[in-house]
Amino acid sequence: MPNYGDCKYWEERYEKQKGSTFDWLENYETLKPIMDELNFDKKSIKSLMVGCGNAEMSYDMYIDGYTSLTNIDISEVVIEQMKDKYNETTMKWDVMDVRDIKYPDNEFDLIVDKSTIDAILCGESSFVNVAIMLNEIQRVLKVHGYYMIISYGQPENRIFHLEREHLGFDISLYSIKKGYSIKEDDDIEKVSL
Repeated sequence: MPNYGDCKYWEERYEKQKGSTFDWLENYETLKPIMDELNFDKKSIKSLMVGCGNAEMSYDMYIDGYTSLTNIDISEVVIEQMKDKYNETTMKWDVMDVRDIKYPDNEFDLIVDKSTIDAILCGESSFVNVAIMLNEIQRVLKVHGYYMIISYGQPENRIFHLEREHLGFDISLYSIKKGYSIKEDDDIEKVSL
């Protein structure tokens, strides 16, 4: 199994995938109903996509009105590819390790993690690295901001990371059923913890 927690793995992968895109797990179309439920003023909130990779989700959010959108990834290769691809937008692209985020405290209203936690949990010292990442996420997230994790892992294997004493997250769990089209309220299950 690849070491998804290793930067070298991602640099090589994105070099091989040059010119292509890949959305892990879900795309914006399936997540939009959940995000819409949060009633964001899309033009005024500051959003951060951690571990953005070569996914199209950021661009789809941008097209839908999220105009202040910052993307970070540990791979310099993919950040350069995405800067070139979306250079006509106001989106920002930075090479950055999610365990050492170089932005000020309380900077973002919304932070989206689309399987970044999963990748880190597949690397060396995974629990320690996730704890470091979550400290950084909490630091740059505004009070009353939203940290949205889209994960392949079972909730019980992710939630306990968020419930550590030093973190202050209120947790709501959404279960997205198979398929890429959410059209009715009963297609989304919400549980608040």
